[in-house]
Amino acid sequence: MLYLHYTADNSPKTLHAIGRRLLFDAVRRETGLAAYEEDISFGAYGKPFFEHIPLCFSISHCHGLVCLLTDTYNCGIDAEHMRDVGEDVIERVMHEEEKLFLPRIAGDEEEKLRLWTLKECASKAEGSGLTVMHEMHFLYKEGLFAPAGDMRYYTGYTDRGHMLSLCLDRRSPQTPESFEGAVLYPLGEQGL
Repeated sequence: MLYLHYTADNSPKTLHAIGRRLLFDAVRRETGLAAYEEDISFGAYGKPFFEHIPLCFSISHCHGLVCLLTDTYNCGIDAEHMRDVGEDVIERVMHEEEKLFLPRIAGDEEEKLRLWTLKECASKAEGSGLTVMHEMHFLYKEGLFAPAGDMRYYTGYTDRGHMLSLCLDRRSPQTPESFEGAVLYPLGEQGL
């Protein structure tokens, strides 16, 4: 499920609290179980997860928005308000093959932000954080193409214009049509 919560209070403490409230409400709604802060464990690179609750999740927040993606399988989400992503940031997280198409998107802030959100949601799903972002790669052929593998990638916008990218395990029954409050499109895949 995709949960979106818009807020005017953008303090990190408030965004974090909203994310946790969304998560605990979703656990109750989807599993019938109660979840608390002490039920959350953390992986080697800081990925939060439940050991004893059968629900995977990913949380993202940005200016004006907190979002939560839940699934019975691994998942990842990233949201951003429209902003400029510096060339140095993109360069730092890009795979060598992605650096080949960087000149083609250099002036396109929307495509750079899309690449950033896709890499961020993939790293969240993997639980690797930013440490291995430069190892995964997307292709650019008149649009971004996702890496072949165990995940399906979607990208688009919320009803209020925030860019949203997410990835779901191929076994997940969820589709973009099941997400209220956002219009998402599947990315084509390399080799397909």
